[in-house]
Amino acid sequence: MTARLWADAVVIAGGVVGRGARIARTDPDDNVFFNCAGVGVQDVAAAWAVVHAARGEGR
Repeated sequence: MTARLWADAVVIAGGVVGRGARIARTDPDDNVFFNCAGVGVQDVAAAWAVVHAARGEGR
């Protein structure tokens, strides 16, 4: 990713549950980039946060 894109990046957990410095996606056309470090527990934690937030929205 270019430096400009990294400057706009937010931590996915904060953006997903609305506790980040700002909401990750403000437009349906915004892209989500998940940089998987290859550690299984991190993958599971990220997936749990997404599922938990979606269920909270009734999805």
